[in-house]
Amino acid sequence: MASKISGVDVENKQKQSPGPPVCTGLQKNPLLTSPRLHASIAAVTMILPITQYGNPVLRVKCAPVDTVDDSIKSLAADMLETMYEANGIGLAAPQVGKNIRLVVIDIPEDEEDDGEAPETATINGEVRPIRDIMPLVFINPVIEPYGKQYLFTEGCLSVHNIRANVSRPDHV
Repeated sequence: MASKISGVDVENKQKQSPGPPVCTGLQKNPLLTSPRLHASIAAVTMILPITQYGNPVLRVKCAPVDTVDDSIKSLAADMLETMYEANGIGLAAPQVGKNIRLVVIDIPEDEEDDGEAPETATINGEVRPIRDIMPLVFINPVIEPYGKQYLFTEGCLSVHNIRANVSRPDHV
């Protein structure tokens, strides 16, 4: 599987399909410099309540982020801390009641052993282990899937205790 997001090409063991990078809006939060929050940031983050299925905020079209300021950086840090506390690997702003286009992702190393998670990412032409670029903060992403579809068993932090097979493309 591979994903291209604004110059970031994430690849794993499965066969890749050719195609152009089609996502825009990737922002790596400069405050988030390790796979887990830096100790000085963790001291000021808070765990946010996770919005559950049925809440209308999960169905509203999100507004773009106009400016990446301290409030957005703080929200991203809080979202990461919330996601870690809930044992998730991804969290979108609507899942914490914020109607903006912001997503955080952190694929832990132990997830890479099952063959489903990406192993490497190509950033500006340089191949790096996925663990070296985590966590990722996506601001105003535009995602266009293409390529062969694969089934993965997934869960959602906004839908407790339910896992289902989800069809995902090998490129986004």
